[in-house]
Amino acid sequence: TREIVRLNGVYKRLLANSGVTLLEGKGKIVDPHQVEVAQNDGTKTMYSAKYILIGTGSRASRVPISGK
Repeated sequence: TREIVRLNGVYKRLLANSGVTLLEGKGKIVDPHQVEVAQNDGTKTMYSAKYILIGTGSRASRVPISGK
């Protein structure tokens, strides 16, 4: 756990130093250019961008998509 926490800190610093806006929360892709992000307190915010990068973190799960 300590190593994952350390690596997460390294990745966050690299992203911040590259000008990336990091949005933490549970994301839901709405369409090819919009994502809804829910925070732990239940607040939901819509974001739109030309490109959306999905970082699953250490809690990835298999999505029930045929042909996965």
